Amino acid sequence: MLNRLGDQVVVRAPLLDNLTLFTLDLRNQQAAVQNIVSSKNYQQVLKNLNQRIDQVVSSEQNWNLATKLKHEIPLFNRLQDAFRQAGIVQPTNLPQIKTLLKEASRSDPARGGDVYYLAFDNNAIRNRLYSNFIAPPYEHSPRYNLQLAHQVKRELSHRLDKINGEFLKAFNNLYPSLGISSIFQNQNVLVDRLRQLALAEWNAMLASGNCESRPLRRRRPGTPTDSDGLIIETYAQFAAEPGRRVILFSSDNDFVTRCDGNTNLIGVLVQYPPNLQPEYHVLWEYAARLLYQLAVIYGRIDIETESGDRVYLYGVWHGKTAEDWRQEHLRIGAESADSKVLKSLQQDVAILKAVAQKEA
Repeated sequence: MLNRLGDQVVVRAPLLDNLTLFTLDLRNQQAAVQNIVSSKNYQQVLKNLNQRIDQVVSSEQNWNLATKLKHEIPLFNRLQDAFRQAGIVQPTNLPQIKTLLKEASRSDPARGGDVYYLAFDNNAIRNRLYSNFIAPPYEHSPRYNLQLAHQVKRELSHRLDKINGEFLKAFNNLYPSLGISSIFQNQNVLVDRLRQLALAEWNAMLASGNCESRPLRRRRPGTPTDSDGLIIETYAQFAAEPGRRVILFSSDNDFVTRCDGNTNLIGVLVQYPPNLQPEYHVLWEYAARLLYQLAVIYGRIDIETESGDRVYLYGVWHGKTAEDWRQEHLRIGAESADSKVLKSLQQDVAILKAVAQKEA
C-alpha cells in the first residue's frame, strides 16, 4: 500500500476532528515521519471534543455515558505509545539491553554455564519489545528461551465493554457524518482494543517455537496478591531452579525494584524517551506498523496523497472477526470511487490471489 501512495502523504485522525497526526515522506529507502502533532495542539482538540461530549449527552442521561465517550477518544500518550509499539521510538538503553542479550547467548550450559531465559511483564509485551528488538532477524541469529507468566495473559484477556446501544447512539451523535456504526458497532472499546494489540504480541512470542507460558505453582507466604507481585513470583519460582537465569524486562521502575532479592531473577528496566522527536527516519516496515497501530487505536485513519486522493484505513469495522484480529487485518476504503490508489491496490490483490491459486 505504501508503494501506491506516492511521494508524500498526510495522515489524519477523523476521531480528532480530522487533526493531522503527521506526514510521511516516502521518496527514499527510509520513510520519514515528519510534522508530528504537538502535545499542545492535540490537547486543544481533546478539550473541544470534551466540551462537545458534554453537549451531546444531556443532563437527563447517565453521567457515565459522557465518561464512556471521553474514554473512547485516545489521549496523546496513546499516540506516543504507538510510536514505541511500531519500533520507531527505541529504548534509550537499547545498547545495554543488546549487550546483556549477547552475554546470555554466549552462555554454554555444556560447560557449566547457566541457561538464560527472557521474561516479560505486561508493558514490555504491549510495547512489542520482543518483535521489535529481540526476535531473530535471520535464520541463524541467536534464539532465546522465552517465558510468559499466566498472570500477564489474564490481564490481557480482560474485557470491559462493547460499543452498542445508548453508547453507540451518543457516539454517532458526536460524529454525525463519520458513520460511527459502520466502524464501531459491536466492537471493543479502546482499552480492550489496546489489549487485543498486546495479545497479538503474546501470540507471536508463543509461535516463535522457543516460548513457554508459566503458571504460578504455589504462593509463598508473604507473596503480594497484587498483579505485579504474582507475575514476579511466577518468574521467581522458575528462576529458583539450579542452572537457570531469568532476565525480566519491564518499563515500570517499581516492578524492576521488586525483582531484587529473588535468586537468579534479573530485573531490567526498559527506558523510553518521554517526548516524541520532531522527525524520524525509519524502515518502511516500521512506518506500516505505525499505521496499523493507529488504525486500531482511532478506529480509522485517513491518508491524503499529494494528488488529493484520500484513502481510509480501518483498524475496526462492524463485523470484524477474531480471525481478522489474529491475522492483524486492515480494511481499506477510499473517499472517491475513482480512487487511483484503491484501483491499484485492487489490481495488486487480484495478482496475489492468482499467484496463490497457482501455487496451490
